[in-house]
Amino acid sequence: MSSRPVAASPAWLAAVRPALAISYLGLSHLATAQGSHRLAALAVGLIVLLLLTEPLWQRRPWALIAAAIAAAILWALKDSAHIHIALLLMPVIFLLLLAWLFGRTLLAGRTPVIGKIVRALEGSETGEVTPDLDRYTRGLTATWTAVFIAMAA
Repeated sequence: MSSRPVAASPAWLAAVRPALAISYLGLSHLATAQGSHRLAALAVGLIVLLLLTEPLWQRRPWALIAAAIAAAILWALKDSAHIHIALLLMPVIFLLLLAWLFGRTLLAGRTPVIGKIVRALEGSETGEVTPDLDRYTRGLTATWTAVFIAMAA
């Protein structure tokens, strides 16, 4: 693991992510409506860039390698109808990512994501909640995890 300090993200980087997401939505629609393989490849490339924005800014070697591999694959698929499969998989991947983000907070010793939200809304400085509320937020987090998995299936 590198002990290199992480550079703080510039303010403009926060605006890049929504712009990439909105651009993806438009491009994926156009790619589907026009049957354009190249627009589909570009749309998938925007998602890759969206996911790698922060680590690329921090010049993480793994992110540079991942971006180069993704670019090579997308270039190879730019004239193939198979690239549209990636567009069809995006909603499934997004739901599975949400399931993972919620589900990993259910591991022992972690605070469930909905518990974190409740603590933030309640302004709990100590992070303490009643056992009943803790059980409820854990169950609700588990329920949402299951819903995301079911929607992805």
